[in-house]
Amino acid sequence: MTFRVCLAQLQADGKIGRERAERFAAEFDRLRGVYRKSMSEAAADDLATRDAMDALEWQALTDRRQKMMQIRTQQGLLEKAQAHVEGGGSAKHFAIAVMDHHEAVSGLPSVENTKGAIWRLAWSRMGDFMERYKRDMLGRVGNAPELDDVVRELRGEATGNDNAREMAAAVGDTMEWLRQQFNAAGGAIPKLKDWGLPQSHDALAVAQAGYDAWRADILPRLDWQNMIDATTNKPFPSAEALEPALEQAWRNISSEGMDNATPGAINGRGKFANRHTDHRFFVFKSADDWLAYNQRFGTGNVFDAITGHIGSMSRDIAAMRVLGPNPAATVRWLGDVLRKDALPTVALNDDVVKLGSDAGRGAKILTDLWDYYAGNMTAIAPENRSTARFFSGVRNWNVMSKLGSAALSAMPTDPMFSGMTAKFNGLPVMDTAATWLRTFNPADAGHRDAALHAGLVFAEMTGRAEQMWRDGQFNMHEFTRRGANALLETTLLTPHTVAAKQAIGLSFMKDWAENADSAFVDLAEPKRQALERYGIDAADWDRLRGTGAVEQGSVRLLRPADLARSDVAGGLDSAVKFMSLIDSETKFGVPGESLRAQAAVATMGHSTRIERGTIGGELLHSATQFKTYSVVWMMTHLERALYGRGGISRMQYALTLPIFLTIGGYIADSLIDLSRGETPSPDLTPLRLGRAMVRGGGLGILGDIASQSMAGQQGRTTGGVTGFLVGPTLGAVADPIAALTLGNIGEASSGKDMHLGSELVRQARQAVPGSNAWYARVAMNRLVMDQLQTLADPNYRQSFQRIERAAAERGSGYWWAPGQTAPDFSGANPAAPQQQETMQ
Repeated sequence: MTFRVCLAQLQADGKIGRERAERFAAEFDRLRGVYRKSMSEAAADDLATRDAMDALEWQALTDRRQKMMQIRTQQGLLEKAQAHVEGGGSAKHFAIAVMDHHEAVSGLPSVENTKGAIWRLAWSRMGDFMERYKRDMLGRVGNAPELDDVVRELRGEATGNDNAREMAAAVGDTMEWLRQQFNAAGGAIPKLKDWGLPQSHDALAVAQAGYDAWRADILPRLDWQNMIDATTNKPFPSAEALEPALEQAWRNISSEGMDNATPGAINGRGKFANRHTDHRFFVFKSADDWLAYNQRFGTGNVFDAITGHIGSMSRDIAAMRVLGPNPAATVRWLGDVLRKDALPTVALNDDVVKLGSDAGRGAKILTDLWDYYAGNMTAIAPENRSTARFFSGVRNWNVMSKLGSAALSAMPTDPMFSGMTAKFNGLPVMDTAATWLRTFNPADAGHRDAALHAGLVFAEMTGRAEQMWRDGQFNMHEFTRRGANALLETTLLTPHTVAAKQAIGLSFMKDWAENADSAFVDLAEPKRQALERYGIDAADWDRLRGTGAVEQGSVRLLRPADLARSDVAGGLDSAVKFMSLIDSETKFGVPGESLRAQAAVATMGHSTRIERGTIGGELLHSATQFKTYSVVWMMTHLERALYGRGGISRMQYALTLPIFLTIGGYIADSLIDLSRGETPSPDLTPLRLGRAMVRGGGLGILGDIASQSMAGQQGRTTGGVTGFLVGPTLGAVADPIAALTLGNIGEASSGKDMHLGSELVRQARQAVPGSNAWYARVAMNRLVMDQLQTLADPNYRQSFQRIERAAAERGSGYWWAPGQTAPDFSGANPAAPQQQETMQ
């Protein structure tokens, strides 16, 4: 029986569909054409039939396994949804909790928190990698030449570099662990000896080179004999057989996946379970071949390849663990279920569970969350790349020119959030604060070392970097990105944020170690409630405390990572739960990162979709810059005040947090005043109280609007609601245009002198990168900007007097007054009566 006759019979029997039969017929023709070049027609037909039949059988077994896992996953979700709704819960809240934590839903693992758990369990296996190769403030990787030796050691090439060999062992162990977890969740990644590293590709560089030039560069470097055809799951039989797959790979890479095909496969990307075979599709002859290709066509360096692979694998493993081998199909299925009037039960009867009116809304939010998580919402068409990169560069510029004093707001207010999080979870509040101080302290390497070995690595530490120069062209987008990161580093915002996040995780692990002798039922109620909120039961607790505490960097910890590496039955699943708790509670303790908030902002509250890369889409996206923080606050702490069960009542939570945030805002406001050269008033006036409430963030979006209103009072045209809606990018364009044109035209029409030069300097204050860095702000203003404005407009000194008079009315003064070239600490008190009289 020929292969085509066999396919026809299988299709007639209903065992395979028409589309699948056509795919395998095409694969048979491809293999036969390759084999006929080196053997007789009969031998080629026989070999092609054998390989095509093997591929058909292999894919059938893989599909059957994935289908069974998919059914089990969907049945489990149905059971949990039924229990939640029957218990009085909201179907919408359940839908949200599938993707990200919702305080009203307990015990349900979310995709987002599971991703954070897998990510940190993977990093816990990496030893000293992050400390040894971390980037500096300019985006340069530490010990970069040694990383090339790490690649060689991964390929089995001895370098004589002991550090590189040890790091390669840790990296190889982590990559293999991720492969095993991916396959356990439904994937089918083959194991390759001396595989090395995944290859990332710069889609723009690949597309600009064209297929012929790209092929000429990569083909001589490839070890085609050890490359796996994703269709047959076997090595390619010849270099000619690789050609069609190579051309398909170029189309897929250059279009950034828009071509919708997996390299070496005849079917599309489809299930997540079929991903990551493409990451291992290219096998290079040597480490130097990999490095040479990466230099010309890679997106980053070795550091980026390693961190990027850990990130993408963690993302996909988490999705498959929660939603099955085909997460997108599960999302569609659950959305369809929610849109119906009733939830079917798993019992073999006609019973149904009635859903509330918000179920349809939940289906919409679920879809948006999934699309953002999977990258569907942020994907940019190839023809729109230049537009997207331009606006991304503008947003980077906004960071450089507007967030120089953000650390002064974060440092006094973040401890309020982390303190409330600690109190709610039964952790010692003061110990959590002390842990942050020790982790933030550059002289205390012990706590940072303990955090890294426990897996407490965060996105701020692993940001990707592109090459600054390629083919003689300067990468302006990368320059602005590195500039933005450098500002956040030098102003201490990034070090503070990382330390604060690590302190949350360390505080939980320290507390677990201190309570390791207690049975689950004997734990203090807030501690037990914290565990139950994330589905952790007595068995999970016993597994963790059974691993034993470790002493790391003078800190005694009970680490989930140790449980994950143990051979305890169920240990990995329990470790994922504990790490999911840490991932979620860290976002409570240090607001700023949230899948729910990012998706809500990107869809304007789940009301529309923004097509990224188009001018309109990028303008809308730019309008949402710096708006995620308030949304995160509402989706975490506000929900906790409404639904939470922990160490503080909901009413206390709702009343206490704004008070503490206002205290933090008062401190932040005072620090920012000092950075401007002003001596803050010690009096708690209504104005100071209002500013403290806005600065602390306790008013949420209303506070953002109020903040824009205050900005408008300082000379901006886009203040208040308008400023909030248009965002910093359009504001940065509208304000100068209005001030330089309309303002001066108005002055000229009324017979007044125009102040074009002075206005240019004033606008420069708000646009020059780093000019508002808190440690240089007052010196920059007094020694540069004030003097330039005086030169441009001799009458500008009158504005200095108005500024001092306004400060006097607020009861404050200046330790470095506007227009002065040196500070005057003797006059750092509220303006004296004779000064006020002179100004009048």
